[in-house]
Amino acid sequence: ENMLEGFAYCKMLFDDEGQPIDWIYIDVNPAFYELTGLEDIQGKKVTEAIPGIIEAQPELFELYGRVTLTGEAETIEVYFKPLEIWFNISAFKPAPEHFVAVFENITERKKAEIALKESEEKFREVFNNANDMVTLNIMHPEGPGKFLEVNQAGLDTLGYTREEFFELSPGDILSPEDQKNIPEKFKKLQEEGYINLEMTNITKAGERIPVDVALHIFQLQGQDVIISVARDITERRKAEMP
Repeated sequence: ENMLEGFAYCKMLFDDEGQPIDWIYIDVNPAFYELTGLEDIQGKKVTEAIPGIIEAQPELFELYGRVTLTGEAETIEVYFKPLEIWFNISAFKPAPEHFVAVFENITERKKAEIALKESEEKFREVFNNANDMVTLNIMHPEGPGKFLEVNQAGLDTLGYTREEFFELSPGDILSPEDQKNIPEKFKKLQEEGYINLEMTNITKAGERIPVDVALHIFQLQGQDVIISVARDITERRKAEMP
């Protein structure tokens, strides 16, 4: 009675071929009503209480039927279409032809997960289609670690395969003079969270490419990550020459 999760004790109904076709709510707790918004459901068949549920949620009939027949408990996350609610459901068999479903409303969490996924997909699209070289590195206290990610523009510019690139650290693609400045620039990045500077990248073939680099620190899955956007400024340098 005092559970925060919804609780439903049900009898499974099968057809002559042993397929689950309905269930009867024998007992439910107060949280069941609070979480679903349904009323006076005890003693009713689910097809009476929620018309169209067989067509809308066939996976629930499969789940509860399987648990009732095998006796093996199962847990799933499911979007309950008739109520427009996401549920985490655990089902087990307490007696022959019966099952218990314990569930919680996880709609807000699922909405957040979906929003995060959409945000990540948008970021990935921008990341992959950028004309500038974009890289990600884990930020360690002593300096940036090896590369976590690079877009295709970065690979094309520097001439490395993805496998080769992920064996590198930022210092490996910088000119010797810029390598000397890494500690100073990294300290400033730690203090300010964002810096912009001009550097020289070295390709796999040894070519020098002047770049304008924007470095920014952000949180990714609980870790400080450095995102670097490097723009080739070769033409600008040529235009500046007397």
